[in-house]
Amino acid sequence: MTAARTPPPPFERLGFFEGAEMLRRDLRDVVGHEARMLALHVLAAHRTWGIAVGLTASLDPSGTIVTVAEGAAFDRAGDVLSLATSSISAPTIATPGIARPTFDLLLRAVPFSSASCARDHACDGLSPAMPRVELRWSLAHTLATGQALLGDHTQLGIDIPIARFVRQPDGLLIGPDGSERRVVRGLVRPHIASGQAAAGSFAWSDGPADIWVHVDTSASGFSTTPVYIATLGGVAASAPMVGPWLHVEDATVSGFIARLVAGASPIQPAATLHTLLRSAARSATIAWMGVESTRACATRLLSSVTSASLGGSA
Repeated sequence: MTAARTPPPPFERLGFFEGAEMLRRDLRDVVGHEARMLALHVLAAHRTWGIAVGLTASLDPSGTIVTVAEGAAFDRAGDVLSLATSSISAPTIATPGIARPTFDLLLRAVPFSSASCARDHACDGLSPAMPRVELRWSLAHTLATGQALLGDHTQLGIDIPIARFVRQPDGLLIGPDGSERRVVRGLVRPHIASGQAAAGSFAWSDGPADIWVHVDTSASGFSTTPVYIATLGGVAASAPMVGPWLHVEDATVSGFIARLVAGASPIQPAATLHTLLRSAARSATIAWMGVESTRACATRLLSSVTSASLGGSA
């Protein structure tokens, strides 16, 4: 005979109206629900972690106290890590054999099992909706080249790098260095920009057997190097030149090199080829499009897909 079990309580949907009794757990559940929905949105739509706002580090004149301004970050679970303006003393971790060790200042959530109950949450054994956070120091690895790598116990996405400091032999700090600082990515779609450089606006330079020009895309607002697709139009080619063709290289967030190459039949000296190319480029226009992916998309794949959509070949 199976013992009777108490059925679970029915599902309760929160609905507030004037005059209704409001329990402490109702407010806690509302805050918890909103925090969970925000975390799911960050995970599903943005797929990102890092500093969202504030959390700038500054070193006091004594060189021993670091102050982190108020702000918030997202960890890789999508949870919000909020911090009021806080200060932390220089690290005292022993570093035998390292005269000037590098330390990373990290922000992370405090495990609930090891955290005392905060005054703004009920001490009823349930996890607070907003995790408590702490600042901690992590000793970085210093290579023979002088480059410093994040420490063994740093878990990116759980630990949020705020700033990097170097401790001198006298215990004073030098910094902050924001090279390891990461901010959240706000884009949820590829950032696409395009433009056209009109004929006669180029200052072509001679290459070994070609001519090239830098195309400025700085007004497009790219934050990482995009994939550029460029097409050439309005070229007035003449014999004995074969071509020309446009080649894109040396891409950066602010532009790329457009190289105009061609052949000749019969083969011509480089000086003659330069003259033919410059003559053909007088009426040339360059139309370009840049695609900046928000995910870890392979450049070759993205370039192929973009080119195919334009009717070209990668």
